[in-house]
Parts: sequence; C-alpha cells; structure tokens
Amino acid sequence: MISRLIVGFLAIAAYSSAHGLTYQKAFQLISEQGEALNYSSHNHGALCEVLAVAKMEEVYPDAVIESGIKYGPRNGNVMGELDIVIMRDEQATMVIEVKCMKRFSSAASKAEGQLRRFSKVAGRCDFEYWDSYKNYDCEEFQNSEKTYHKMSYEDAGSYGFDLSFDLRRSEILRLIDDLSSRY
Repeated sequence: MISRLIVGFLAIAAYSSAHGLTYQKAFQLISEQGEALNYSSHNHGALCEVLAVAKMEEVYPDAVIESGIKYGPRNGNVMGELDIVIMRDEQATMVIEVKCMKRFSSAASKAEGQLRRFSKVAGRCDFEYWDSYKNYDCEEFQNSEKTYHKMSYEDAGSYGFDLSFDLRRSEILRLIDDLSSRY
C-alpha cells in the first residue's frame, strides 16, 4: 500500500515538474541569468516577465515568443512596450501584458489599459514596431484574430488575470530573497 502511495506521489511530482513552472525551475532559470539581473521585492516586474516568457515557451513550443517589442509613430516617441507577443507564421497571434504588483486589482487595471492602447493602433503602418534585435513589419500585427491577455501571479486570477506563470506572489518574494542572498 505504501509503495503505491510513493509511486503515485512520484508520478504526480514528475508530471508537475514537467508541466508547469515550479519554484525550483524558476530559481534555476533566474540564476542562469546571472548577476546582470537586479531584482528587488519593490520592483520585480522584469523577473515576472522572464518567468512569463519561460511559461509561454513551455505552453507554445512551436511558436516564436517575443518580448519587449516597442511601438510608436514613425519618427515619434515610444507609445508603449509589449511584454510578450506570440508569433506564428510571422503573425502576432497573442499579446500578453505581464503585471506583478502588490495590489492585484491595480495591476489588472493597468494591464487592461495598456492592452487597450495597443489594440487601437495594432498593425498601423504609420507606426513602427521594434525590439533590441530587430524591426518588425506592421503587417505582422494586423492579424484580426489575435487575442489579448493579462498575466500575473497564480493567486491574482480572481482579479481579472487570465494567465499565470504558476507561482504565487509569496513565492516570487521568496525567490527574490533567495537570489539576493546568493549574489
């Protein structure tokens, strides 16, 4: 009987670690980024974005996951930055705004506003779309079937976030503490 329980537990643990972002996976991922990443418990949005990209790469292994795409009018100021864009066949199919803030409702509201602002100009060819590595064609954002999503901590779902990177806020704060003591 006990051996069946152990086998069952190991099977569940193996499934969980293969399909989901665990604390251990997150710690390893962030540790591999090295000292270049400076996270604090007050401002850890960049850490959340790294974890969100990792989660989307796991969920959509056949897609191209882009992050940090800026957009704005040609020869004008930056209007905004897209946290995550999932591309298939050189078309944006999903735009995700990642928000990690203490007040979940404020984070959801801010993410909603940013997604709404982008949706009004998505694919306009009088705008430019770029990141640190390349420029994107306006046509890549003209897919009328692309969807917009908000992503945050696992425990923020009831505040309007429809995606999470599988870690609770308390786990992210613990991760920051553990990483801080390492460097």
